[in-house]
Formats: sequence, C-alpha cells, structure tokens
Amino acid sequence: MKTKQIIEVLRSTPLTAQFSVESFSREIQLSRSRFYTIVKMEYGTTPECLIRRRRLECIIEWIISYPEISTKAKLLDLAKIGFFHDAKPLISAFKLFLGEHPFQSRYRLLDSDDLFCSYNNIINKLWTGLPIEMLSDEHETNIISQQFITT
Repeated sequence: MKTKQIIEVLRSTPLTAQFSVESFSREIQLSRSRFYTIVKMEYGTTPECLIRRRRLECIIEWIISYPEISTKAKLLDLAKIGFFHDAKPLISAFKLFLGEHPFQSRYRLLDSDDLFCSYNNIINKLWTGLPIEMLSDEHETNIISQQFITT
C-alpha cells in the first residue's frame, strides 16, 4: 500500500458522534505498520528514515489523544502533511495553539485563524518565535537544524 493510500485510509476513518478512539487506534495501528513496511522497503533504515517514522508515530498518537471530535477531523486533514514534511513542528503548532505547550504563556504565536493557515506559515511562526530546542530532542534537533539552514 502506497503512502497516499494510507493517508486516504486515515482521512476516511469515520469521525461521527459514535466515534471510538479504540476503533480509530486500531485502524491507525494497522496503517502505521503498513507505512513502516513501505518506508523500510523503499527508503531503508537510515537514521533519517527512523526519525521520520518516529515523527509519524508522534503525530498519529497526538491526534488520537485529542478529545474534540470535530477538531480531530480538521487536525487529521492537516496532519497528512506530516507524511511528506517534518511533523514535529506541526505538532508543536497545534499544542501551542491549544494551550498545551509548556512555553505557551511566554510565546503566544497562534490564534484561531492561524491554525488553518498554510503549513509554511505555521512553520515560519514556530521557527521565528521558538528556540529550536523546544521542538525536538537533541538528536532530531541536529537534523532539523541542518534541514532548516539548507532551505
């Protein structure tokens, strides 16, 4: 199963009033396993590859844990970006907006309109307003820094 097909599986998961985190988790778990298989087959097991897999896992777990179903659908739609780009800053943007970021009181960067602005705009707000160390652990920070500097 290709990545785009996996994204469609995630996006087509019913998000109704009878929504079940357990059933959604089972579907995600299956899709995540398929995704890992694709990554291993097509991209190998380099450190960069493993980091991308971990970022995917983080964004899926965070979406599953978010309690608001109506917002969950919107976050899931935005989260598909995480399959192709760095997901970690996107998660931080969501958490910052929702007041769950530990430094939220120091850095009020996002408002309700910003949550649905372009991915690049969200990333730019994070990069310009937050120390890079707040977005990732030490190992990931090195790679994110290199990617940011070269773009």
